[in-house]
Amino acid sequence: RLSKIIWYFLNYHDRHPRYAKIMMFECHSKKAFYESPAFQLHQRVFGKVYEILMQGVEKDVFRSDVDMNLVMEIITGMIGAEILSTLNTREVTEGSGDLDDIMALILPMILAKEKKVDSNKANRILDAAEKVFSRNGFSGAKISEIAKLAGVAEGTIYEYFKHKEDLLLSIPANRFETSLDILSGPFQVDKPLQKLQWFFKNHFHLFLTEPDFLKIFLLHIRLNRRFYGTRSYEIYWKYVRVLDDILEEGKADGSFRSVVNARIFRSMFFGAFNYMAIRWLVLGNSQMYDKMMEVHNLVDLLTSAVICVKESGSP
Repeated sequence: RLSKIIWYFLNYHDRHPRYAKIMMFECHSKKAFYESPAFQLHQRVFGKVYEILMQGVEKDVFRSDVDMNLVMEIITGMIGAEILSTLNTREVTEGSGDLDDIMALILPMILAKEKKVDSNKANRILDAAEKVFSRNGFSGAKISEIAKLAGVAEGTIYEYFKHKEDLLLSIPANRFETSLDILSGPFQVDKPLQKLQWFFKNHFHLFLTEPDFLKIFLLHIRLNRRFYGTRSYEIYWKYVRVLDDILEEGKADGSFRSVVNARIFRSMFFGAFNYMAIRWLVLGNSQMYDKMMEVHNLVDLLTSAVICVKESGSP
């Protein structure tokens, strides 16, 4: 469907060059066009591209961690550039003839990676449990349903986990171990500010691209007292203390203010993120674009709280 609608737009302008010239040179070049009912209709038509992209996300054909508004703008902008090429530069005579090459560039951006069957039963059980707990909550989740989704016998689950709560509280271990591995890679950079920004980016990526994990961690794990006596919590604590190390390093080299209390800043960051994320989960009406804007603003504010700003007139 995505391929067909892109072909349709290109082919329509190929077959109606006078219309294409009016749209590109007369309409799009006028500010009044963008304030007219015609532009609203134009947006509704190209909005079909976004609908197809989101349907692909819902069916796990397209990636869920991609800003599809941005992808839509890439596609619509590319179509406009193709039309100009046929009308003005004459690099091509028909834009629709470039469809295969266009799709060859778009699909790698958005196609979901094929999910490989994990031969490790424990990991398969944890992945299945994450989905079932997110969908049904802790009390509504059934071990039999988790076993079916994981492709194992119900009794197999008890070979790895003592009971349903043990299974729930074991889920964060792999997630935060992976994050620690990711954080250790780029920490060869010299500047603490870069490390701080990388930590923020990794944290947001971990949760915003894994909505099932976000939901169960915030609602069913983080507020469970037993979590704080588990191996998962030990790994999580090691993860959050990375932030302390970054702040202390920045204070030592003078890039962060010496008065910054690392513990308070840590509470501020994780507390703000948790509050925002719970609001997203409860209201359920925030678009990814809105979330990323909130995240961007949060990072800007928190960064301004720690960096040293030279006094006016100082070198």
